[in-house]
Amino acid sequence: MSGSKEKMVSAFVWSVILNIVNALYGFVAAPLLIRYFGKADYGLIGLATSINGYMALMDMGLNSTNVRFFSTWLAKGDYVKVNKLMQTCTAFYSFVGCINIVALFVIYIFLDSIFNITPEQGVVFKQILLVLMVMAMVNWYTSCFNQIISATENVAWVQKRMLISKILMIAVLVLTLTLKLSLIQFFIATQIVTIVIIPFTIRKIIKLTPFISFIARFDWNTFKEIIPYSLNIFSFGVFQFSFYNLRVFFLGMQGSTSDITEFQIMNSLVGLVTSISSIFIGILLPTASRVVANGDNVNYYRVAYQGTKYVTVCLCFCSMGMLTICKDLLMVYVGESFMHLVPWLSLWLVFVLANHNQCISSLILAGSDVRAISRISMFSSIVGLIICWFSIPTMGAGGPVVALSVYLIIQTLFYWLYYWPKKMKIDTKIVLTQSFVPFAVLGLSIAFLLRILPHFENLWLNIGVYGVAFSLFYASGSWMLFKQEDRDFVLSVFKRRHGK
Repeated sequence: MSGSKEKMVSAFVWSVILNIVNALYGFVAAPLLIRYFGKADYGLIGLATSINGYMALMDMGLNSTNVRFFSTWLAKGDYVKVNKLMQTCTAFYSFVGCINIVALFVIYIFLDSIFNITPEQGVVFKQILLVLMVMAMVNWYTSCFNQIISATENVAWVQKRMLISKILMIAVLVLTLTLKLSLIQFFIATQIVTIVIIPFTIRKIIKLTPFISFIARFDWNTFKEIIPYSLNIFSFGVFQFSFYNLRVFFLGMQGSTSDITEFQIMNSLVGLVTSISSIFIGILLPTASRVVANGDNVNYYRVAYQGTKYVTVCLCFCSMGMLTICKDLLMVYVGESFMHLVPWLSLWLVFVLANHNQCISSLILAGSDVRAISRISMFSSIVGLIICWFSIPTMGAGGPVVALSVYLIIQTLFYWLYYWPKKMKIDTKIVLTQSFVPFAVLGLSIAFLLRILPHFENLWLNIGVYGVAFSLFYASGSWMLFKQEDRDFVLSVFKRRHGK
């Protein structure tokens, strides 16, 4: 158990490092590339990224499903089943890759009638689509690779490997600006750096699971065993995927590529905050699978209550800290012409707190009854997308933010009022009064007070002074709100990471 805890802590640390590097890259790259390519053309990259993201929907929930079954079968020592699952999903993903190529080709043919882009932008974007077609098969075929490594609780290694890709992307950015590369050249280079590390991944898999075969071979009995759970995940994942990725599609259809760029700017600033919460799913899922399978009620509720508390503290620290300085930060980031985004960015940062449920979500994915989640996901996604479609013409990049707010309100109320107490036997009152509300109110209050205080003329001075002030006030306030067991846990993690 101690080894498992060590791996979880290591995975968390490396995930945080990767997300910080990702955020710093986005923070530095976005304004540089906007100035270099132009606001409208830079939006083509965001549109391409959204298309790629939506194509991931064809995973059909197998990502989480495979991690769950890989983890369970590895724990039982059933290596034959692990190998059959690897080969089966590799075969399935290869087929999906072919479908992906066909879908991109359809968009390629009807591009001009789908998006509001100029003929010149259309030429460039068709070239981008051709690149995505080439990459589709490689990306899909290797989809299982990270899943099997994560199932062995080597999430930290996956994060380290991804960090190498990000460092290479930084090199691509430098070369683009110094060698004056075109947009399509930049896009091709960013795609290449994501696959150069595949040989290292294969080597790691062979070391961890030498019995694994990389030859695609579909086994119907294995697929039949995992597909019910996968379809449950897919049934609510399809709507979540649609909501989060179609917003950019809608901006391209109802708005313009400039609106996409504005949305991407806000998204890159919020990205650091949201990524911290998302890493908990990847880290906790293998352990949560064992907790549920073994009927470990003590750790079950510890994950639900204590885990939610720590996620909330991390979220509040980052989101409310950024809320405190977002006006000055946005001014430094992209300039005065984007200051109309401050209200939308502020609203987005507040609703980031809805992600406080990530630890409990790891328990949901480790279970099997997700039918109610599928229904509420469908409802909230449809409502959100309708609001997004009709609000974009008047609100521009703010339309997707308003849609996200409505979507998260519906989802949060569903979990608080129904799913947690009725389906999971989790006391919502404990979550709210002990794990969420005190720390959320503390963060909001400090951010609000600091924002209304007089500011300096120097933007960097504002960011430094008020950023540090929020950090000190929130850290001190959270420490006072912590129970003694929370303080002991934080100190033990700190000592463990420093070898004491």
